[in-house]
Amino acid sequence: MQSQSPTTRPYVVTVIPDTPTETTPTTVVDVLIGSVSMAAVLLCVALVLGVVFGGLRVGYQKLFGSKPDHMPAVSPYDRARPQPPEPPQ
Repeated sequence: MQSQSPTTRPYVVTVIPDTPTETTPTTVVDVLIGSVSMAAVLLCVALVLGVVFGGLRVGYQKLFGSKPDHMPAVSPYDRARPQPPEPPQ
């Protein structure tokens, strides 16, 4: 007696009847609450990522910041103002 190989075995399909489930209808308020909560979650994630990456950047600048090997900024407001002459005595 020969055993059947897995490719010649018949497939048995069981049909499960679709039973309707009772659901409540979706209202406009449900959609608005869902969209506002999704926006709040995205805002919180953006704030957390901004704080984390900002802190990493500040830490990186403090550790590996640029050396003072460049010319200082030139501005007319940075010049030392001449002192007024002293009054005669």
